[in-house]
Amino acid sequence: MATTVRQLVALALLAGALLLTTGGSAAGQLADQGQAIFEQKCTSCHTLGGGQLVGPDLEGVIERLGGADQVRAFILAPDQVRPGTAMPNL
Repeated sequence: MATTVRQLVALALLAGALLLTTGGSAAGQLADQGQAIFEQKCTSCHTLGGGQLVGPDLEGVIERLGGADQVRAFILAPDQVRPGTAMPNL
């Protein structure tokens, strides 16, 4: 079940990030869910355009990491994508 929850969190965050970058509104509910998850799980370490906290600012993260698939992989298993990272597995 933990994998399913992590996958949902990753997909919701990705959907929210993609909608922010494309301006799409068809999946507004999914974006709202992604925002709620981001606020609950991520804002203690990250911002979106507000500068670095404990973790990096996530504005432009899709481009920095090389695409949505890479972001998804990192969110699901940060310790496997970047051994030694401080990012916890969700």
